[in-house]
Amino acid sequence: MEEEVGKIIQVANGKIIVQIKSGSQCELCGAAQACNPAQATVRQLELPYQNEDIKIGDEVMIQFKPQIRVLSAALVFILPIFFMIAGYFIGQTIFKNEGMAVFSSFLGLMVAFLVLRIINRFSARSENFLPSIIKLS
Repeated sequence: MEEEVGKIIQVANGKIIVQIKSGSQCELCGAAQACNPAQATVRQLELPYQNEDIKIGDEVMIQFKPQIRVLSAALVFILPIFFMIAGYFIGQTIFKNEGMAVFSSFLGLMVAFLVLRIINRFSARSENFLPSIIKLS
């Protein structure tokens, strides 16, 4: 889903917190377990916003760019697998031992999560990864 409607519950320091209700679309989505693992009916999203006319209680539409969702899914699901396989082959080449190859594949997996964390920190500051916010009422 590329658009979600939520209600602003907090405005402070150039940031807003939007409360989004999970609708029936979440029940049909195959990625719902990854997106909303706790099966919460209400989620909160913190976003930077610099508009003075927005206030608590306003309804807003949050639009996510489809290419950002695809890139995020690729990073989260494919990058760790790639690092794990690469770690295995690097460990097999260096140590020539199956046990060390498996250990190095887990090291590769940990490196992938570290890389994802670094990417997340940089992308959180980038305007390209932020959803656009449209005031409804």
